This record gives sequence, structure tokens and C-alpha cells, in this order.
Amino acid sequence: MASGLSFLGRLLGMGTLAICVFSSFSAVARSGQDLFRLCTACHGDQGQGKKDLGAPGIAGMPSWYLEKQLKNFSSGARGAHAKDFFGMRMRPMARTLRSEEEIKKVSEYVSKLKAHRPDSTLNGDVAAGQALYNTCLACHGPNGEGNQAMSAPPLLYSGDWYLMRQIHSFGNKMRGADPAKDPMGATMAPMAGILADDKAIEDVLTYITTKK
Repeated sequence: MASGLSFLGRLLGMGTLAICVFSSFSAVARSGQDLFRLCTACHGDQGQGKKDLGAPGIAGMPSWYLEKQLKNFSSGARGAHAKDFFGMRMRPMARTLRSEEEIKKVSEYVSKLKAHRPDSTLNGDVAAGQALYNTCLACHGPNGEGNQAMSAPPLLYSGDWYLMRQIHSFGNKMRGADPAKDPMGATMAPMAGILADDKAIEDVLTYITTKK
């Protein structure tokens, strides 16, 4: 229990620090690099992510996807579920961006950072995962590269632990439950249900980490 409270305090402290730093230059026009300062406490100074804080890698993710998710967090389309602790932590961060222009600026800046390929944290069955991935490739591409036309992000840079959490979030209706607010997420929710259990999720994510 004590370790859980310590982790919670650490996360809240990171968020408070980020907001304080951010507010110090809130009265002037801000570049994408300026705006990115808000993100570094959790996502790392290169956008590489921090597993110990539950923050995925974001460097090199496409700007269209980052923009959409920031707007979803800001509007409450994502991160509003009472059990979505990490999503609820992200919502106030997104809301410090004052306009669509600022969302666009920071998204474009992050998309141009060098992408990181996180190490695998899972040890699933690659062959079984390949068979399961046949369901995913129509949207996410044969190599997990993503497809803007299908509103499907790359799967290579966030971290397998993060992807597992998101699959659970879709399956538990913490994400993508409202097609009107989050049509992209609503498309993904039934796909997550195809993975029968944690072993199936681990297998498909282990396979994804083998892609180049």
C-alpha cells in the first residue's frame, strides 16, 4: 500500500511540476519545442517514454495521431473514465494547450523527434502472435507501421506494456466506448475483444516487437 501511495505521489508531483514550469511562459507565443517541455517530466526529454511512470514513447508518432489524442484528452473523449488512472492524469496536461494551433505545434514537433524502439518486456509465442496479428494488419499495416487512412497509429514506438494496457482499456470500455466522441477508439474496441485472454495479448504484442 505504501509503495502504491508513493507511486501516486510521484505521478502527481510530476504533473504539478510540469504545470508550474509551463505556466511560467504562458503569456507569450510558444513554439512546439516550448510546448514539449510539459511532456518531458513523464514522457522523457526525447519523448522516449518512461515505463516506471506509465508514460509511453511518443517520439516519431505521426502528428495526426498525436493531435487527435490530445484533443480527445482535452475534450474528455479519452481519460474521463473513473478507472482510467493514467488517462485521467493526462487530461489536465492536454488542457494546458490553449488552442488547436498549440496542439498542432507540439504534435508536429514530437512527430519529428527520433523514434525509439522500446525493448520487449514480454515473452509470448511469436508464431501464435503472428496468426493473431492477421486481424490487426488491415488497419495497422503488415509491419505495424500504421495507416492514417484507417486512423490506425504505428504500434512500434509506444512499448508493449503500454499497448497491453490500452488493449485492456478498450476491452473494459474505459476507452472507445462512445462512437460519437471517439469513433477511432470505437473501431478498436471490438478488435480488442478478439484477443481471448492475456496470453493471446502477450503473444500478439511479442510478435509486433519482432517487426522492423
